[in-house]
Amino acid sequence: MSHGLATVPPFAISNNGDELRTVIRLPGGSPREIKVSALSEINCKVHVSGHQLGHSDYLALRKTLKRVLALDDNLKPFYDSITNDPLLSWARSGAGRIVRSQTIFEDTIRTVCTTNCTFSATRRMVSGIVERLGDPVFPELDTPPHHRNQKTCSRFIKAFPTADRLAESSPQFLQQELGVGYRAQHIFDIAYKVASGDLDLEALRPGIPAAISDIEAYTRLLALPGIGPYAAANTMLLMGRYSQPILDSWSRPAYAKVIGKQKNDQAIKRGLARFGPYAGLAFWLMITRNRLNPTPPLSLKPV
Repeated sequence: MSHGLATVPPFAISNNGDELRTVIRLPGGSPREIKVSALSEINCKVHVSGHQLGHSDYLALRKTLKRVLALDDNLKPFYDSITNDPLLSWARSGAGRIVRSQTIFEDTIRTVCTTNCTFSATRRMVSGIVERLGDPVFPELDTPPHHRNQKTCSRFIKAFPTADRLAESSPQFLQQELGVGYRAQHIFDIAYKVASGDLDLEALRPGIPAAISDIEAYTRLLALPGIGPYAAANTMLLMGRYSQPILDSWSRPAYAKVIGKQKNDQAIKRGLARFGPYAGLAFWLMITRNRLNPTPPLSLKPV
């Protein structure tokens, strides 16, 4: 429930929020559907489609799923910093783990599809990319839904396409067939750079050997086609870099409503500076608290 893209293919969330479904590629490239169902507040059940996993695939899937659910992020310093904060202390119960895609490439392209449009348009664009270019979980069922035996498979399950697959398409196809508009060239260019080896987005992931700083990661994202300050901040949040607040036409009014006054971007950043490397996460939790925390404090002191 951490953000809207967690409801866009290949992700899906059940109506009551107790099951997350997505598609993860195993090391050999074979996509599997993954269902994570809540059993209690601290336990869940994971169902993997297809035949039984071998030991190496099991270990790889476990590692990837922890990354997707942000379970390997150390948020203790952030929780310690909000202990007495009137707007954020509720999050110490465990909020703040942002669901992310298996790869930074996927989250980057999905983010490009959120720029300058409604969320319904984002859903349409990303759904089209997945359905038209994604690899099916069950290749033998890669047929149009109306030609499929409904007793065999009730829905079309596909993985988000790889950079290679997107680079094999064209800007014209993306624009005319998938309706991504002006984003077509940006999406194609990013995919082509990744597929050709000229761009390594995974090198931006925090916690890897010789990890770069947040500022350097932000700068590199801004250099990509179609990525401005909003998209760079959103991609950083999804990869587990929490320093940049996501500022756009929705988040600014939402923040003003929380604190009781309008502020420009620089003033917003100054107000979040006390959270240091978690400023972006603090901002996101402030403006989504009613979604994540149904019973917020009745009286909030503006900061």
